[in-house]
Amino acid sequence: MSLAIGENFRITNNFPENEERNVLKKAKMEDGRARTTQQGQNRTVLGTITNNAAVRIQPPRAAKQAGLANSSYGFGATKNDENAFSRAQQKTAFSIPTTAQQSFSIHVDPEPVLASAQSTAFSSSAVPELNPALTSLSRPALTNVFVANRTAAEVDSPMVIDSSDDEDFECTSETTPEIRDIDTDSGIFYVSEYASEIFQYLKQAEIKHRPKPHYMKKQVDINHSMRSILVDWLVEVAEEYKLLPQTLYLTVNYIDRFLSVMSVRREKLQLVGTACMLIASKFEEIYPPEVSEFVYITDDTYPAKQVLKMESLVLKTLNFDVSVPTILNFLERFLKAVECNDSDRPKVEALAKYLCELTLVDGEAFLKYFPSTIAATSVVLALHTLGLPSWNPTLCHYTGFQLLDLQPCLHDLHRTFSLAPKHAQKAVREKYQSASFHGVSNLTAPEMLPLA
Repeated sequence: MSLAIGENFRITNNFPENEERNVLKKAKMEDGRARTTQQGQNRTVLGTITNNAAVRIQPPRAAKQAGLANSSYGFGATKNDENAFSRAQQKTAFSIPTTAQQSFSIHVDPEPVLASAQSTAFSSSAVPELNPALTSLSRPALTNVFVANRTAAEVDSPMVIDSSDDEDFECTSETTPEIRDIDTDSGIFYVSEYASEIFQYLKQAEIKHRPKPHYMKKQVDINHSMRSILVDWLVEVAEEYKLLPQTLYLTVNYIDRFLSVMSVRREKLQLVGTACMLIASKFEEIYPPEVSEFVYITDDTYPAKQVLKMESLVLKTLNFDVSVPTILNFLERFLKAVECNDSDRPKVEALAKYLCELTLVDGEAFLKYFPSTIAATSVVLALHTLGLPSWNPTLCHYTGFQLLDLQPCLHDLHRTFSLAPKHAQKAVREKYQSASFHGVSNLTAPEMLPLA
């Protein structure tokens, strides 16, 4: 019987489709080994993070394997087995451990108590009964509400749109001849009929999906320096995989919103950032990197199963609200309102984007500002740096800000711009030194700021 089974197995295994499958499998394995040999020394991995977290170190894989005796890396690597710590924590990272070993803990902010609720207690017995005469009243017809104060022609129309709320945002040559119409350009606001409504929706959504500005005070094991190292590393990852700029901005938004409600240990911080970039890539990219690629860029510190578990936890914590406005959404609109020559426009846009990405790294200074405020400030400072008029009625109209409103953010952004050459995290500056961005990171910050 065993011989017959063996013969049948050999016969089945010699089918042409099985031979082809074996050849493809062997070629895939050889390709994987070749990739490891060629790229293993140059992968973008995250190195040591200490309490000071002043400098980000990127040791190659060979150096990590030959590490110092009894040494450990902040994101999990030892001399004998660089994945030992990660595997040891894998079973407990998403369970409910003890207080001393807890990887993630939820921040619960006390809800504000209304003044009226403090004086009187609400109970079902205190609710008065409704007047029977009121319950018999019929609801007025909606038609009567909508057709009130309208002409006969408007009443006969099958669809009437009330545009009274849009008067403040209308831009016509009769009322404001000095304001240029930008809603006919390409982009998210290219439908001029709905451009103002889209902008107002984004202004409301940025308030709803804003991370807590001072969440780092509740983090017991990480600080702003560690967050800067993580974001700096994510900038390099985005460049290596040619991800869209919006993917990077969404990733940072997810990280800050997650950390606003979850206390995280430092050895899990890179895992949080990796999972957030995986989510942002799935949402924004046409061909997002596979999970194996994110395992690879972490130098195999976290297995694929752990990355997917972290992805699930992040999505649940964010309540699956992944479509959020970022700085880039507002920046694209505000740049259209810039009045400059066509020869200067590419450099203005590159410099404004450079300033915006600097704010992603410096969370301590810019978490307190809304994305729209940072976008408008970046445009103003970029124009002023290049010696162009930094403010005009069109910018005022479409941003919704006065120059005086932007002064606090303008001072913080000018300071970050001035100190960028000396900053320990240099990924953003090196990115914008290339010719494709006109080398705007080599520009010197202006000594004086525009006056309000």
